[in-house]
Amino acid sequence: MVAAPAKWYVDTRTTETSEAMSLDMTRHLPQRLAVGPAVIVTDEPHKLLPVIRKRWMRIIREVERYRSSTLDRQKRSGLERDITRMLSLKFSTKLQDPHADVLVITPAQTVCELPAHHTLYIAANLTPDQFDAVLEHTELGSVVVVYGDWKMYERVLRARCGVTGNIEQYGEGDYPKSGN
Repeated sequence: MVAAPAKWYVDTRTTETSEAMSLDMTRHLPQRLAVGPAVIVTDEPHKLLPVIRKRWMRIIREVERYRSSTLDRQKRSGLERDITRMLSLKFSTKLQDPHADVLVITPAQTVCELPAHHTLYIAANLTPDQFDAVLEHTELGSVVVVYGDWKMYERVLRARCGVTGNIEQYGEGDYPKSGN
């Protein structure tokens, strides 16, 4: 049996405002953090991080409300595990933080030694060299979420893969504009 070639999955998102982008990211993070750490590249990490943390706590409260309203013991137990895991996750803007599950950095920091991660969020314009540097630490099989046009990153992905078929379009399109 031949193993399938490793690939990256690209999820392109379009949002009209930074508010919509942070909402989208926060709703996307719980599923991705179950797989492994994430890196978010943005022009203003110190502005984005508090917004994501606030929204993260809101999601935890929603899960807690759902847990308290269910009578199914098995479902309740699973939700308690989810809440415990979500509360234990650490968000940081410090590259030196070895315990960060979500690292929020600037494009200039992409050329530094980054921890290995399974999800990469691109919320800033990166040069091909910056994208290549951050991609170096992104595990094969990971999801690369690009807010905006991803065509300039496609060349770097294809060059790094060496084979045209190693990039799979994971998702594409507008995120719902409603939200908290």
